[in-house]
Amino acid sequence: MLRRVILSAIFIPIIIYIIYADFLNSLLLFLFVLLLSFFTSKEMYILLKRIYKFQSADNRSAVWFYLPGAVIIIIYYINTFFKVNPLFILYTAGFTVFSIFLHAVIKKVTGKGISSFLILLVSYIYTGIFPLIIFIIKQENYRIFVLYFLFLLGWFNDAAAYFIGSFFGRIKGIIKWSPNKSLEGYSGAFILTIAVGLALRFVFGERFPFNGIQTALICLVIAVWAPLGDLFESMAKRKAGMKDSSNFLPGLGGVLDIFDSILMSAPVYYILLRIFFSV
Repeated sequence: MLRRVILSAIFIPIIIYIIYADFLNSLLLFLFVLLLSFFTSKEMYILLKRIYKFQSADNRSAVWFYLPGAVIIIIYYINTFFKVNPLFILYTAGFTVFSIFLHAVIKKVTGKGISSFLILLVSYIYTGIFPLIIFIIKQENYRIFVLYFLFLLGWFNDAAAYFIGSFFGRIKGIIKWSPNKSLEGYSGAFILTIAVGLALRFVFGERFPFNGIQTALICLVIAVWAPLGDLFESMAKRKAGMKDSSNFLPGLGGVLDIFDSILMSAPVYYILLRIFFSV
C-alpha cells in the first residue's frame, strides 16, 4: 500500500507536466505513450508465453509483440508533422501488412496458427491502439483538461477500489479471475468516481469542458469501464499462474497496474468525445 502511495506521489506531477508540455507536437507525451506501449507489450508477452507455451530458441519472438503498437504510434507522430497520407489509408495498410507478417511469425514460433494470431491481435490493440488514443486526444485540439479528466478518473477509480477493498473489503470472490477483489471495493470506487467527477463540474462551473449531463455520463462510463483493465490483466495472470506482474517485471509491475484503468477507459472516452460531445 505504501509503495502505491509513493508511486502515485512521484508519477502524478510528472504526468501532469508531460500532458501539459506542447513543444515538438507534444514530444514528451509521445515518448510516454511509446514507453507505455513497450512495457505493456513486454508484460503481455511474458503472460502469453506462459499461457500458450510459446516455443523459441531465443527472445526474438518478443520483438513481434513490441513492434506493431510502437510502429503505429511512431507513424501517427510522424504524420502530425508531415501529413503524408490520410490516416485511414495509412493505418489500414500498416495493419494489413503486419497482420499477414505476424500471422506467419507466430504460427512458426508457436505452431498454433490462427488462435495465437487472434490472441496477439487482442494484445496488439490493448498495447498499441489504446495508448495511441491518449496521444490522439491531446493532438485533436481538445482542451487540455479533457485529457487530465480521463487520467484523474481512471487513476482515482483504481486507487479507490484498492484502498476501499483493503480497509473495508469483506465480500470477496465475486469474480473468479480476481478472487481478492471485493464487492465493497468495486461498488465504493464506482460511487466515488462519479462523485468526484460531478464535484469537479460543480467547482469549475462554466469553465468545465462538459455540461452536467455530459459529465455524469462520462463518469458513469468510466466507473463501469475502468475496472475492466484490472480484470483483463488479472485474468491473464491467473491463466499464467502468476499472482503479481511485479514478480516477473521487477519494479515495473506495480507501475503498469496504475495505468490499466486509464488504458481501458481511453477508447470509450474518445468515442464519447467524438460522437456525443462537441468539445
